Amino acid sequence: MNKGGFLLANQVVKIVIAIICIVFLVYLLSSLYFAKVNAEKLKKAKDFLEGENGVNSIVSNIKEEGIVTMNRAPSGWYLFSFTGQIKPNNCLGKNCVCVCDNKYFGDYFDRQTSECNDNGACLIIENLKSYSPELEFVIDINKGLSIKKLNNQIELSVK
Repeated sequence: MNKGGFLLANQVVKIVIAIICIVFLVYLLSSLYFAKVNAEKLKKAKDFLEGENGVNSIVSNIKEEGIVTMNRAPSGWYLFSFTGQIKPNNCLGKNCVCVCDNKYFGDYFDRQTSECNDNGACLIIENLKSYSPELEFVIDINKGLSIKKLNNQIELSVK
């Protein structure tokens, strides 16, 4: 007798399952897209640090009291120096610079090291100049990066 109500409930269940499947597919596709975009940015960050004309090459070849300026960094990424006690695992306990996507300030220094460790590229520079004990410095590398060598110490600054 009540077959109309049963059919309606059946259709509602099918519609709900279809909506859940569509939401899952949208989530999956957006995850794949952002993973690809982030992988490309991470590759660009590694090139910025370790590439042919990257920071590592410049630091290795810079003369005493020389200054070199560079402008090829992933857009929206930041350069962090780590010379204090807290460093990302990628730095192996040595002074380093990291290019990371997000930046955190204040009491979030542990969170920043974790972000740089997971979603960033790091380069060890043993004679990197110390800035301050906590968050050393942050550079928006899209404004340009100056690398200077003075008294056998490497100093990084905004152009």
